[in-house]
Amino acid sequence: MNEKLICTIFGLLCSLAIMGQSIHDSKLKHDNQFRPYVEISVTNDSFTDITSIDFGIVYSWKNVGRIFLTKDPRRNTTRDQIVEIIIPAMSKKRIQFYIPMVDNYEPYSINLNRVRYYDGKVKKVK
Repeated sequence: MNEKLICTIFGLLCSLAIMGQSIHDSKLKHDNQFRPYVEISVTNDSFTDITSIDFGIVYSWKNVGRIFLTKDPRRNTTRDQIVEIIIPAMSKKRIQFYIPMVDNYEPYSINLNRVRYYDGKVKKVK
């Protein structure tokens, strides 16, 4: 009986340790004025509601001919975009938001940096 209880508690603790947030199905789109925006699905696997998310957007060159200019300080530039949104605990939500335009660079990837919960706690994801 004790072994079964210990295994159950251990399993619950392991499942709590792997709970978190994930992003998937991200798509870069443009509106009628050609401003870039992102459509993305965010999964909240925690037991607390999310109130805001800090995304990191990495940019790279549009112009392939400039690829050899490695001293350009804006190469793989990162910009943060904070999105205020409520995602209930243990749920998934599809969101969209505009991203900043950076000169002749286009968005290359998007990362989940930080998450703010309803109780005020902030979790760094990367």
